[in-house]
Amino acid sequence: MWNVKFAGVGLCGSESEAYITIGINGVRFNLHRVIWKMMTGDDPYPCVDHENTNIRDNTWDNLRLASKSQNGMNARLGKNNTTGFKGMSKVWNGSFMAAITINRKAVYLGLFQTPQEAHAAYCKAAQELHGEFWNPG
Repeated sequence: MWNVKFAGVGLCGSESEAYITIGINGVRFNLHRVIWKMMTGDDPYPCVDHENTNIRDNTWDNLRLASKSQNGMNARLGKNNTTGFKGMSKVWNGSFMAAITINRKAVYLGLFQTPQEAHAAYCKAAQELHGEFWNPG
C-alpha cells in the first residue's frame, strides 16, 4: 500500500542531521520510523530504538520498538562524560560513585576505589534492571 501510494515520490536524506530523514510530499520523517511503519504497518509508538546505538544504521535487524525509558537505557556515553565509563562519576574524596537511573530516579550503588569497579557495579545493575536494553556504554 505504501509503495503504491508513494511510487515515484522523491526521497532525500540529510547528512547534516543526526537521524537520517526523508521528505515525502514536503513533510520530513525520521527514516527509522518510516521503515518501522513499512515493515509492520503500525505506527512506531513511542520510540524505535537502534539496538547497536548507531542511529544511522537503519537496517531492519537493528530496529526495535521501545518506550522512551528503554530507549534511554540503550544510550551511549554522553558527550560530557569525562570518566570514559557509564554509570559512575568521580567524587570529592577521590573515590568513584556508581549510580543507575530507575523510573527517572537516581539509585546509589556504592563508592568504589577505581572507576572500573564502579562501572562493573553499574553494569551488573543495568543487566538486571534494563534487560535487553542495557548498554555498558
